[in-house]
Amino acid sequence: RKMAIKMAQAQIKKKQKKAQREKEQREKEEEEQKKKEEEQKKQAVIRKKRKEKIKKYKQQKAEEERKKKEQEEKMKKIKEEEQKKKIALYLKMKKEKDKLEAAKKKEMEALLAKQREEEDAKKKEKEAREKAREDKRRKEAKAKVEMRRVKKEEE
Repeated sequence: RKMAIKMAQAQIKKKQKKAQREKEQREKEEEEQKKKEEEQKKQAVIRKKRKEKIKKYKQQKAEEERKKKEQEEKMKKIKEEEQKKKIALYLKMKKEKDKLEAAKKKEMEALLAKQREEEDAKKKEKEAREKAREDKRRKEAKAKVEMRRVKKEEE
């Protein structure tokens, strides 16, 4: 009977040891699982931070690019405005130059017309003098002829 009790106790001890080993094994596995999960969480946090950094970097780049484009647009507009001003100034100067040339041309035409009028007047005056001289000469010639006729008649 003692032997049966001892054997039962030995079996109980054996079962207890086995249970203890299983418990330790479970605890070890749970600990490893816990470590694994913590490591995964760490990795997830690291990935998240990396993603955020990349996102932030991309946003910064995009902002810089946008500002750069904005600046380029501004410069382009300024250049276009300057070009427009230059063209407007050129056109204004050309218009003034054309106006001056037109005025000069008009003045020259007026001067030429005046000269022509003066020349025509001189020509007419000369022709009138010439005609008067011619008429006078004819009258004198007629008078001479008449004088001769009268003289011939008297003779």
